[in-house]
Amino acid sequence: MSSDILIIGAGISGLMTAFECCQAGATVTLLDKSASGREASWAGGGILSPLYPWRETAAIHSLRRWSEQQYPLLTSRLLESTGIDVELNRCGMLIADDDDPQLIEAALTEQQIAIQWLDQRDLAVSHPGLNLQARYRLTLPAIAHIRNPYLLKALKHCLLQQRVSMLEHQQVTQLNLTETGRHIDSVETTDGRLSAATIILTAGAWSPGIWPVTNVMSALEIFPVKGQMLLLQTAPGTIPSIILQNHQYIVPRNDGHILVGSTVEHAGFNKVNTVPAKRQLKAFFDRLYPAFSHLPVKQHWAGIRPGSKRPPIICQHPEIDNLYINSGHFRNGLNLAPASARLVVDLVLGREPVVPSQPYQL
Repeated sequence: MSSDILIIGAGISGLMTAFECCQAGATVTLLDKSASGREASWAGGGILSPLYPWRETAAIHSLRRWSEQQYPLLTSRLLESTGIDVELNRCGMLIADDDDPQLIEAALTEQQIAIQWLDQRDLAVSHPGLNLQARYRLTLPAIAHIRNPYLLKALKHCLLQQRVSMLEHQQVTQLNLTETGRHIDSVETTDGRLSAATIILTAGAWSPGIWPVTNVMSALEIFPVKGQMLLLQTAPGTIPSIILQNHQYIVPRNDGHILVGSTVEHAGFNKVNTVPAKRQLKAFFDRLYPAFSHLPVKQHWAGIRPGSKRPPIICQHPEIDNLYINSGHFRNGLNLAPASARLVVDLVLGREPVVPSQPYQL
């Protein structure tokens, strides 16, 4: 089977990259070792912002700003073409951590992110029942969240409408290079051989196992980071916004479901749920909403994020001319996905990049 572009990894990065390729008129094959979107993209909270925007680099904010502008257009298009409402909800995010308020003000003003400081009276009016003890409390009113499983479903449906070849449960076993070693001739999988003019790697935490190590290219600095989540439920509208404290968050869905997350665990590719994590997350929720501590846990799951100590890697392989990568987003995969996908496709097609590409190079 041959296409213009073969994308390895069908999480949010792979799905959005395929979407951008289709917009450019390319034929696309999208390959995944399991079902599409069932790893970090499905498991996360769907928050369309870095958790602490003032702590992030300019490289993250370049991608965030562009993606933030695109999400309303993307969700509207998906609703029109697939009938799936992905529930984009601009409910804001309440943050309670003791960072320097002057530093926060300066950074968020520069990043053009609106903020509002809350005193105890403001908090009681905006978030009744919330027991939030912190020296500083601020709201970022423009921050949105999205129903990420619905987004993944809508993107997959849209891509199938555009005749993308979706190959699930096929694992890459080998990249076959030409004699010069500078071009991928074909890709071996557990179900056969594939070929394409261009290969884009979007396999998240699994990317280093596929990325070729060559004379000048060492292994990718991407590593698995486990995150566990809980699902509760109460009446719709009970919790009015995202709430973030000490890197843990509560995300209210439109139908009353509540996501509570998430742990950050260096446990390799182990996705087994653990009792300590469940207790930790439930205790976090119960402390903030003691009146709802009786709510049972409806679901408990884990996902594997692509951890990295640097900005996402979005670039061409330094030695293999038809191999590109879009990976290493850690906790920002969903909120940076539109811009990251657009940037890697700009590089493939030789277009003017949507944001400067240098910060994402190896």
